[in-house]
Amino acid sequence: QDILEDPIYIIQNTPAFKILSLFKSKKQYIGTVIDEYGGVVGIITLHDLIEAIVGDLPDEDEQDELDITKREDGSYLINGKTLIFELNQYFQKEIIEDNISQYTTIAGFMLEHLKSIPVAGNNFEYENYYFEIMDVDGLRIDKSL
Repeated sequence: QDILEDPIYIIQNTPAFKILSLFKSKKQYIGTVIDEYGGVVGIITLHDLIEAIVGDLPDEDEQDELDITKREDGSYLINGKTLIFELNQYFQKEIIEDNISQYTTIAGFMLEHLKSIPVAGNNFEYENYYFEIMDVDGLRIDKSL
């Protein structure tokens, strides 16, 4: 019992930065999430919290998904989360200007140029390259061509 610590209880819908501060002050990195009635809803870990703040992070057992895939017709299927830097590095030339002030991902680049809610099939040309939205997950561009 000397090594056991009291659990951290976190009320559901507590802001991420508040939980991070609590984890830091208690030096514990897992918490029990409770609802308004005191019932246990689940747990939250530091990994979950960081993902809520900065976006999806790979798990230890998760293999990296190739963000750019060459198709049989010679076109490329590109994950919307692919960084412009990675795209340019993959093709070993500047396909898209790496302009961090406006966008950092292929999805951000496409939204900037479409200036509308993304829909599968939306397309445009940029610097003699053809871009098309292939898959949308809610309002997020999931795959592009």
